[in-house]
Amino acid sequence: MANGQSKQRTAPQRSETGAKGLSEAGRARGKGGEAGMSLNQIATDRPIFTLSVAADLLGLHPRTLRIYEEKGLVVPARTEGNRRRYSQNDIQRFQIIRQLTRGGVNLEGVRIILDMADELTNLGGDPAGIIERNLLSPLLNES
Repeated sequence: MANGQSKQRTAPQRSETGAKGLSEAGRARGKGGEAGMSLNQIATDRPIFTLSVAADLLGLHPRTLRIYEEKGLVVPARTEGNRRRYSQNDIQRFQIIRQLTRGGVNLEGVRIILDMADELTNLGGDPAGIIERNLLSPLLNES
């Protein structure tokens, strides 16, 4: 069986475990109703992506995502069978981690930055804008 075919089999597993977050009308429609949903209609904190799907979306190896979890940078939700599920917010956090590490920050530095970013968000600030400005400023100074 080709790799593409085996990856397609993970989608039904996600829909079965992710059914808890659907409205009553969505549950009544069953798979047909769920298939018509877009990511914009799903709460950003709802854990719907498996490890392999999240890794594919990010272009990272699944082991990299597990390392980030071991370091406490991202904490995925778990199914009853103890399988990882990532939300859209988790995917965005992985993108920030990737941006920071590519900018030369080690994982301990990333942890500190993310802790401060979480605190800044709680105070109503925009940590993503600050991180982006600070990562781009060294590149602009080199020109």
